[in-house]
Amino acid sequence: FSGANCVKAFKHILSFFMYRKGLDDLWDLCLNIRGEPATSTSNVIFHEKDLIASYHSRAQQLRSTTVGIAGIMTKKDDRLRKAADILLRIGDIRGYCECMRECGQWERAISIAPAVSQKFWFEMCQRYAQQLDAT
Repeated sequence: FSGANCVKAFKHILSFFMYRKGLDDLWDLCLNIRGEPATSTSNVIFHEKDLIASYHSRAQQLRSTTVGIAGIMTKKDDRLRKAADILLRIGDIRGYCECMRECGQWERAISIAPAVSQKFWFEMCQRYAQQLDAT
């Protein structure tokens, strides 16, 4: 056996002798770590990179849409703040700063921008200064 076949073989052998809820999730995580697709469609446990991709997609959806849940119009600032919170939770600091800048929360964006890089912080400060000069 080699690669995915080895993991699948162990999965079948151990599942035959001992089956517990969540065991399929464990084997799918093993496959995911090896960079191979999961075999189960009813997972309860997800790999971190799958969760991050899901949350990132949700944040992008909030940033781009104008209609909220059930067709209710939501304020753009509220959507951007929710998207920023999601991005901050998953560690996308640059995305957080951009969302906060878009909703006018320049100070919050600038205060956390050094976590991305000094260059990004400097660029954010320059854009804020330009925006202040324009008003």
